[in-house]
Amino acid sequence: MLGTPRGRVRVLITAGLDIIDRHFAAENAHDIEATLATYTDAIVWDDITHPGSPFRGKQAV
Repeated sequence: MLGTPRGRVRVLITAGLDIIDRHFAAENAHDIEATLATYTDAIVWDDITHPGSPFRGKQAV
């Protein structure tokens, strides 16, 4: 049941898995806008191989 703590956890897990699936599908399709849509505005993207890293916010990414 959704009203129970276990039900709420299940909804959160399902939503989290959905965003992960959408993110990797967008990356695999090389769809930048769809990939960015899976990030929050407060994203911090750290790529240790890039000298300008970390990048903060969608605009920087």
